Amino acid sequence: MFKTRSKFGKFVDRNGYTQKEIIEISKLGKNTVTRLCSDSEYRPRGDTFKKLIPLIEKIDSKTEVDDFFDM
Repeated sequence: MFKTRSKFGKFVDRNGYTQKEIIEISKLGKNTVTRLCSDSEYRPRGDTFKKLIPLIEKIDSKTEVDDFFDM
């Protein structure tokens, strides 16, 4: 089965993480992580961004949150 992935979802996959691991590390809800990983039109709110920054830095310190979302 083929799953549609956003830029963030591809980043997560490329770095060997599962959505479940992202949920545990970031403390984001399952539905939010699902949207982040699959919906390229989804724009996270400020509180979600605050949780994403340390997660992304942990996965790849050279990557910025802005790399995934058009704001």
